[in-house]
Amino acid sequence: MSYLTAEHKATLLQLLTDNGLSETEPYAAANRLNEPTTVTVTSLKPFGIADVMAILSAESEDAVMDHHLADEVLTAIRNQDRAAVQLYATRFASRNPPLIATAERDAVLALTTATVNTQATGPSKFAAALPGFYFVHEGVGYAERCHAALIEEARS
Repeated sequence: MSYLTAEHKATLLQLLTDNGLSETEPYAAANRLNEPTTVTVTSLKPFGIADVMAILSAESEDAVMDHHLADEVLTAIRNQDRAAVQLYATRFASRNPPLIATAERDAVLALTTATVNTQATGPSKFAAALPGFYFVHEGVGYAERCHAALIEEARS
C-alpha cells in the first residue's frame, strides 16, 4: 500500500538527509523525526502597578493618584489593558500643566510594548515538514506522525 505522494516522498527523503538520518534504521529515524522541537515565542511582557509607579517621580505619582481617573488607570494596569495605559500616559503628559513628564510617558509606553522571549515546545520536524499529513497503517491512524513504514516507502 502506498501512503506517500511523490512530493511527500521527496520531502521525507530531504528531511532524512537534512537530519543525518539517511542511513538510520527506519524505526529509529521515525522516532527522531517525531521528537518535538523547541521554538522561541515572543510575547508582550507583563507589567504591574509597581512597574508603572517605579517609572514615575514622586510628584508625578502623587498627581496621577490624586487624579479623578486614578481608579481607572489602576484597573487598566491590573487588566494589562495596554492601549488604555498608553492613552492615559499620553493624555497625562499632554495636559497643561502635565501630570507626568514626557520622559515618564515615553518610559510607560516602552513598558507597555516590551516583549519577552520564551521557549516552547514546537511541532516535530516531521509535522513541520508535512503539516496535516494523516495516514492509517495496520488499522491505526497517525496524524502528523512519522512511522517506519513511511521511511521504508520513501526509500524504496
